[in-house]
Amino acid sequence: MGFNSYAQQQQEVLIHDFSGHKFLSVKNGEGVCFWIGKDVDGQKVKQFVVNPYCASRRIGKTEFRRLPDNVQKVVCNGKIYDLN
Repeated sequence: MGFNSYAQQQQEVLIHDFSGHKFLSVKNGEGVCFWIGKDVDGQKVKQFVVNPYCASRRIGKTEFRRLPDNVQKVVCNGKIYDLN
């Protein structure tokens, strides 16, 4: 029980590399937001990345947002993440 509540309070930002495309996930508490590009196949990402990630982290709330085409770097919580 203690580990589950500790894990749910953790915040993390991850860069995922899937099928030659990089995208970002931001976990905050019990929810996660995936920032994916327009050219990424959302169905495959959900099947092979999102579902296993959410199952392993016991995440209940998932959100998807699209990144603009020309984004190369993302700033989150004062850190710069390179998407190239």
